[in-house]
Amino acid sequence: MKLKTLRLITGLLTSFTALTAIAGGLALLAGLEDFPLEWLEGTPFPDFTIPGFILICIVGGSSLVAAILVFTKHQFAGVAAIVAGTVMMGEIGVELIILNDASPEPHWIQVFYFLLGLTVFIIGGYIRREESTTDIRDNINIHSP
Repeated sequence: MKLKTLRLITGLLTSFTALTAIAGGLALLAGLEDFPLEWLEGTPFPDFTIPGFILICIVGGSSLVAAILVFTKHQFAGVAAIVAGTVMMGEIGVELIILNDASPEPHWIQVFYFLLGLTVFIIGGYIRREESTTDIRDNINIHSP
């Protein structure tokens, strides 16, 4: 696949993740999600406020930064995508561990977002590798006699 196509896919995936994470976090903060507080028993969270902020700031924020960097073809676009994918997979992993008693099996949406994070991570790695290779080639061409 061409790098341009992979950038487009990564930009769309990270944009989607940013949008849904920010919307989900806002829904948690506004009380629009009907999750029982019993799910949080035994966790460090008395309510869904901190998880909402985590979704908005960390998950949504990292994906938003990655999307912007990918669409602007910034030199750190690949790294940002790797970070955003890692954050998404980490958030889902922590969520599964913390909510294990409330929901012993992963819900389909958790599997979906984990795989989405994994996809962004893998493509981000490929983008980073291609960008590094291009940078090396450019430097060799510039400094060649």
